[in-house]
Amino acid sequence: MRHKSMAIVLGLAGSLGLVLAPLTAGPAGKGPSPPDVPLQITFRNSADPLDRIMSVGSATYTDGEPGVRAFIDSNGWVNFGTCLPTKGNKSGCPSPERFVFLDYRSQAAAGMPLPFQTETVPANFVVSPHDSSGTSHLAGGFRSIMNLPGETRLSGMKVNYPGSDATSYTLRFSPKMYPESSHLLVTYLGGSLTCSTSNPDTCAVWVVEAIAGAFTPNPPGSCPTDELQDIAKLVSGTMDFGAYNMPFQMVVSVLPR
Repeated sequence: MRHKSMAIVLGLAGSLGLVLAPLTAGPAGKGPSPPDVPLQITFRNSADPLDRIMSVGSATYTDGEPGVRAFIDSNGWVNFGTCLPTKGNKSGCPSPERFVFLDYRSQAAAGMPLPFQTETVPANFVVSPHDSSGTSHLAGGFRSIMNLPGETRLSGMKVNYPGSDATSYTLRFSPKMYPESSHLLVTYLGGSLTCSTSNPDTCAVWVVEAIAGAFTPNPPGSCPTDELQDIAKLVSGTMDFGAYNMPFQMVVSVLPR
């Protein structure tokens, strides 16, 4: 039985008005690196079930808005950074309204004591899909998860951020590196990397989520059958701050150009 979230995300495709025609993305070939693809990131911000990674202010972050970078890079990974300071902008954003919210009040495995229970901080997310082994990166990344609507892959993710205590932290969904943590699930809803402002409904969309429950890959063999969890590991250098239940969902949408 396929994970119940499949029906939810395919229903989401309809609500977004997506054109769910089969589209094929070729593998990342040799030669020049593919260009970055600008994105829009939209968080679910659910209260039931309670999401523990959420947006601050608007649910949506759009590449190019003040303080925000969101794009598919040359590896095919999703890079999303918000309000991180730069040489030209020491504060990173005009206000903290574009930070992200992290909730550590549901601990799954013990570690060093944290000086906070929640954080509202600037952050950088990197989402890197896995191949059929579930342990190595998928060649082409998100560009290779575009064969049929409903296609799924397991994925890792790291979130780097400066803590309120001036310590740099990394939150990891990476069971190969941190066995206490779990995979994310990436589901392709349809669309293309090349879409125009005159026809935005043809833009590619994926759902990235941390969920708990049984999972059947689509198509079969694309990644291992897995018991998905919502557990992430929090570290700072060699310091281990334990593992936490961190359910969330974000919709990753290609921006029309």
